[in-house]
Amino acid sequence: MGVRKQHITAWYTEDIPINDGPKDFNGLPGLILQVNTNNNVLIKFEKLKYSKDTNTEIEAPKNESELISIKGYQLQMMNK
Repeated sequence: MGVRKQHITAWYTEDIPINDGPKDFNGLPGLILQVNTNNNVLIKFEKLKYSKDTNTEIEAPKNESELISIKGYQLQMMNK
């Protein structure tokens, strides 16, 4: 049984200081914009708009679900 090797090339930008990327690719010092594996493109950003001057408010999510105990959850799951 042979060892399967994979060649990975990633393009990233430090201008967006987010250590994340598509699928399971992350850990570089910036946002990963494109990933190639064995010369197959997995993801590629065509357009990205980033505005530092915009004040965007993020509202906290509203949880309208009824709180239940673990035992109640288990009973619900068994009855489905």
